[in-house]
Amino acid sequence: MDGAFEVLQMEEIRGTAARSNVARLKRDKKPEGSKTLGSKSISLKRERIDEAVNDLGNLMKQVRIRPHYKDGQSDGLTLSGIRSNSIFSEMGFR
Repeated sequence: MDGAFEVLQMEEIRGTAARSNVARLKRDKKPEGSKTLGSKSISLKRERIDEAVNDLGNLMKQVRIRPHYKDGQSDGLTLSGIRSNSIFSEMGFR
């Protein structure tokens, strides 16, 4: 966000009560079904993530993902064209 390096962390799931993937970010407004874990963290229900991942066609319409290169080497991904009301916007990506 704003040219800053962002890290998306995924928690290891243990048992059926496991809940979230965590994206470090700053939020003004929490999406429905999410909870603030701190000033720069949110939590999404596992069901929301499963729903998004199980519909890859729709998921790929929500964002443009390209490889990011530094000094000629791939060092990550660039996300752009993030649609409002997408799982990516729910995680705070803009």
